[in-house]
Amino acid sequence: MKHIVLGTAGHIDHGKTTLVKALTGINTDRLSEEKKRGITIELGFAPIDLGEGLTASLIDVPGHERLVRTMVAGAGGIDIGIIVVAADDGVMPQTQEHLDILRLLGVPAGIAVITKADLADAELLELITEELRETLEGSVFAQNPIVHVSSKTGDGIDELRSLLSKMGKNTPARTHDGAGFLPLDRVFVKEGYGTIGTGTTLRGSFNIGDSVEILGAQSEAIAELKIRGLQSLGSAQQSVVAGMRTAINLTGKDTDAVKRGMTVATAGAFCSVDSVIAWVEILEGAKSLKEEGVTAHLGTGEREAHCIPLGCEQIEAGQAGSVLLRFDRPIPSFAGQKLVLRRPGIHGQATIAGGEVLDPEPPQGKGSVSLAASQVEFLRGNPKEKLRALARESRAAGISRLGVTRRLPPGETKRSAEFLEKKGHLIRIPGPEERWVDGELVAEIVSKVVSMVTGHHDRDPMSEGMVEAEIGTQLPPPEQHLAQLVVDRAISQKKLVRIKAVVAIPGRGSAISPEDQSDMNRIQNVLDVGRLTPPTDKQLQEELGFQDKRFQQLLGFMRRAGSIRKVAPGQHYPASALVELQLKIVEYFKTGQELSAASFKDLAGGISRKYAIPLLEYYDREKITLRAGNVRKLHPSQKAPS
Repeated sequence: MKHIVLGTAGHIDHGKTTLVKALTGINTDRLSEEKKRGITIELGFAPIDLGEGLTASLIDVPGHERLVRTMVAGAGGIDIGIIVVAADDGVMPQTQEHLDILRLLGVPAGIAVITKADLADAELLELITEELRETLEGSVFAQNPIVHVSSKTGDGIDELRSLLSKMGKNTPARTHDGAGFLPLDRVFVKEGYGTIGTGTTLRGSFNIGDSVEILGAQSEAIAELKIRGLQSLGSAQQSVVAGMRTAINLTGKDTDAVKRGMTVATAGAFCSVDSVIAWVEILEGAKSLKEEGVTAHLGTGEREAHCIPLGCEQIEAGQAGSVLLRFDRPIPSFAGQKLVLRRPGIHGQATIAGGEVLDPEPPQGKGSVSLAASQVEFLRGNPKEKLRALARESRAAGISRLGVTRRLPPGETKRSAEFLEKKGHLIRIPGPEERWVDGELVAEIVSKVVSMVTGHHDRDPMSEGMVEAEIGTQLPPPEQHLAQLVVDRAISQKKLVRIKAVVAIPGRGSAISPEDQSDMNRIQNVLDVGRLTPPTDKQLQEELGFQDKRFQQLLGFMRRAGSIRKVAPGQHYPASALVELQLKIVEYFKTGQELSAASFKDLAGGISRKYAIPLLEYYDREKITLRAGNVRKLHPSQKAPS
């Protein structure tokens, strides 16, 4: 099944509600005041089956000038607009304003209907038709024939239904992927069900049982809510998708706080914002838009906003440009959402501009206006360019899938991210949350780390390399969490090699010169002479006359090469002497005796306690011996399995 949304528009008392009833059999005026006064005050809805698997929700919007904001709330999700003009009245001011609003909201298709055709003779009907055709010139409504109908006699209704069916089949299906976003245009409590809200699902999808939250005029959402039931097209549904008129039954705490103008959203996916960057078109008949206060309509919400043109002093009538809107209270929003701007007029509010949100999370703080202006070009680019720019803007923090969801048009996140990943423009950050960082930034940090390791080799040519754990600590704090990613990437690019816990430049590390070898031979000779009673490191350094840094480099290389071992702080032994003594210890335990300190000193050739205690502790650490009180036993790991 394909679902679309139809919406009526036009001046008060031009027969919109009667037309809806003629098409659907449903009177959408449900309020007693509406029935009493014969005018529509609230939005009305009716399902309509257009045949061949095509269903639609038909929205009946108020026509009175003072109810334009209600009309904007209903028009935000319309696929096909139906502009209604009465044959006995002709084109009126609200006809033009509703046309302007539908165009500014980006309604993609439309059809014009002259109602009450039974009240006009052929000549008057021809005049009204010509007047309407001139009014529609240049709009999407001009692409389709004007239909004459009489809701009273039924004339023209079948023709209109047939045209709507044809247009509906040609309407592109909306993207249903991703998180759901449903601005509420009506909220009520029904006995036995609880809180129910209605609206047009603008993006994504909802399923019964989903966790959702309510976004409104506060930064904090009403959370921990679940969907108890869904209804669309007059019947219960297991799920609803973008483009469907939706009734949603909510359960959870604080449902009594849910009000019209709020938005139901998939938990964690969207947020209420205090400013947006938007691209708007100024109506021909409006005054230029400068830095001023305006009323902004987004979804079903309405906010007073401080409007700042970006990159210019003002946007002239009939022109388009970007603005920064700062709201008096937060409002839920996403990139691509339609909006309308109005300002005080002679008879209340007058529509002056409309367009769409480019970024619901613009720069904040000092310099935010100039920075926002600099971002407009990439924000108007294709989704891939925009995603790449958002990743660059986020620097080392990266951008999450949820962050992208509200800052890219619906359905573009996955496709754009996969493309940019393949090209290397985005790099996925390992972790439970799907997150990306700019590829150019990663390349910069890789170069930084390679230089860091190169510097380590330059300072210590005999070092095997740089301890990998130290790399993160030497990066700036915002980049430290990327250390593992960057090192892995440098290794995959063969710029670094990993040797256990150390990373090195390929071909460097453990480099020794003839002079190095000569100096190490001198150290080895002294330690070999000392055997199990060697001099301390300090004594050895003084005896051979080495500078401290040079001496430590030589000792480190010799340890890694395995020719010497560190037994205690400031004390090295020749490895061969330690291995020889280890064999004697293991052989000793074959007698079944325990090893005392005195027995150990004898075993080691009569060494003093000064050498014996550090050596015993060394063999304990190496799991050759196991201390038991004042004696040692053979460590269990050295025993052959029985």
